[in-house]
Order: sequence, then structure tokens, then C-alpha cells
Amino acid sequence: MTLHSSLPNSQRASSRAGFTLIELLTVIAIIAILMGLLFPALASVKESARKAQARNDIVGIMTAVKQYYTEYGKYPPLVDPSASSTSATGAAVEDQFVGDLTQTKTKVENSMVMNTLRSIDALPNEKFVYNPKRIVFLDAKAVSNPEAPKAGILEKIKAGGGAAKVGIPASNGCFLDPWGRQYFIMIDTNHDDLLDVGQLYTDFTDSDRPHTSVGVFAMGADNVIGSEKNPNAYRTKGVVCDDIISWQ
Repeated sequence: MTLHSSLPNSQRASSRAGFTLIELLTVIAIIAILMGLLFPALASVKESARKAQARNDIVGIMTAVKQYYTEYGKYPPLVDPSASSTSATGAAVEDQFVGDLTQTKTKVENSMVMNTLRSIDALPNEKFVYNPKRIVFLDAKAVSNPEAPKAGILEKIKAGGGAAKVGIPASNGCFLDPWGRQYFIMIDTNHDDLLDVGQLYTDFTDSDRPHTSVGVFAMGADNVIGSEKNPNAYRTKGVVCDDIISWQ
């Protein structure tokens, strides 16, 4: 004998629909909670990946500069190849550097050294004058999205578009970090075996200049040398600086 519910069909259907709706709302609520917990973790993972990539790029740039020196017995030109390494009084001048033009002390983009290291026929390496053997010391990929360029070499950027369009001061041949700014490169151009990083970081004085010939760094996610709370300082106590530097 088959037993039937005493409820009419319409009421049984309504009960099933109401139960399904409650389940759906519960699942949606759980998913929302999980997503709220997951998004910060994903952002942290992505930022860690960017920092790791920046460190790899920095090592690659330093290695390329040193290989160039080994091959040619000199460093690739950064600012003015004809500039003297001593002042009019005979004193050693500060080391030269290239990098992001948003910083007031930066006068030259890093494309000036990238073109030589990448064996590109462009300033200052026109007609391969500074890399006559046409050796590719640095093989870096191009940026994947020229309209929002990050993590790579700027190539085929049209005037008024690409980097300029989104407000990034960079031209063809510049090497951008994962946050979309140029890597800074400083070379011991006065050959005193010390790097004058105090030009950019106020807490690196003459007494603790790094004993290295090449320095490379990225400004990190905040796009500021040092930190927003304390610009141009790396080691300020209690202030977190996200810059990635090669000499410490």
C-alpha cells in the first residue's frame, strides 16, 4: 500500500522550492565569506611573485653589466660617454645612474644602458659603437600590454600612446619593473670601488657606501624611493620600505 502526503501538490512544491532557496542562499553566503578570506591571500601571493621577479631582473641586469665589463674592459655608458670621471679640481665625481624620470635627480632613462646591453642600434649604441661585437648581454622579454606596460622592455611605443598614455615617463628600450616603473642602475663610474647610493638614499652616507661596482634597485609597489612616510630613506627604524635593492 502506497502512502501519500496529506498536503496538496501546490503546498508540497512550495515547501521544496523554499528549502532549495535557503540552501542556495547559504551556499552564496559561504562563498562570499571564502572569497573575502581568499582575496587578501591572493593579493599577497601576487605581490610576492612581483618581488621575486624584480629580484631576478635585478640579478640579470647586474650580471649583464659585469659581463659587458669582462668583454670590453669598461662599463657601458650611462649618461655622457665623454664625461670625465674627475671634477675640475681633480676630485672624483659621483657615480652615474639611470632610471625612472619621476625622480628629480634622475636625468636619463635606463634605455641608455639597455640598448647597449641588448645590442640595439639606438642611443647611445647607434651603429653598435659601444657594442661592436653585437653581443646580447641581456635578453629580456617585451612588455605584454603596451597600454599598461609592466615587467619588461618597452618596444614599438607610439608617441602619445602606450607608456605616455598612462602617465609613465618611459620611452622605447626602457626596462620596467613588475609595477611599471624603470629599474634604477648605478655604476661605479669614478672607479673608487664604492657606490654613491647616497645620491638617492639619504641614509647611506659616505662612511657606509656599498663596496660594489654595480647597483640596481626597484621602487616597489608604492613607486617611491624609500617609503611614502619617509622618502629617500631605506633603513629608517619602524618604517617599512618595499624597495628592492641589490647592495644589501
